[in-house]
Amino acid sequence: MNEDLRDLGWANKGGETYARINEAVIRCRDLGHVSTDIDVGPPNRGIEHVVSCKICRYVYRYDSSD
Repeated sequence: MNEDLRDLGWANKGGETYARINEAVIRCRDLGHVSTDIDVGPPNRGIEHVVSCKICRYVYRYDSSD
């Protein structure tokens, strides 16, 4: 992971971390930035994702499994 990016943590529903990530993402989209969302595995299952914006300089992760 790029050390120049601020790691916001995991975007699990609820809590302070989720609120901080949500605020950063809303601000980023309002500015018209396009973030990257990379599926990092396991292969072909789409469970863990890493999202980042190089302009806003953040990165966070989410788990899409239920």
